[in-house]
Amino acid sequence: MKALFVLIALSAVTASAHASQLPGAPVPSPTRIILDSEITRSYLDPQQNLGRVTGGSIQVDRRERQLRLVLQRAFYCPPRALCAMVMPAPYIVELQIVSQSTDRCGSVHYEAQVDRRPMDGDLQRLQVVDNTRNRCPHFVALAPVQATYTTITAGFGFPSVEATSTFDGEQFRTLRAHF
Repeated sequence: MKALFVLIALSAVTASAHASQLPGAPVPSPTRIILDSEITRSYLDPQQNLGRVTGGSIQVDRRERQLRLVLQRAFYCPPRALCAMVMPAPYIVELQIVSQSTDRCGSVHYEAQVDRRPMDGDLQRLQVVDNTRNRCPHFVALAPVQATYTTITAGFGFPSVEATSTFDGEQFRTLRAHF
């Protein structure tokens, strides 16, 4: 009886192994490698209304071809006001990469943007520079990762407003996401 159960279990395992090799069988997705840099310094443009930022990260997802800026906002309650003690949601900018290049010094430049001005939206542009392989001399030390977030309003009936915030980050570390 035990031999029968062992025989059935072995045949089931063999059949599932062969089924996974058939055409049309689901293929396991490769591991997503995301480059992640913790923000060390930020210069916020007040016209972008990002609030008070306590930290965040700059991410490059090469497989999905996306740049992501995640800003952790501080809790704020005006004096003598009754406020619920909840954490504010992070401000997340996620844009598709439109260009990637390496300059003569070895820095890698990523640029992502979306232009929604024709639909009464904003132009959003996120530029990230990875300076970890930069080999040119500079008068001032460069941050390992630099990001610039620019917004330009549509300006329908009003003057168009351009606002730019900049961020410095630590050296990229590799995150592996399995999905």
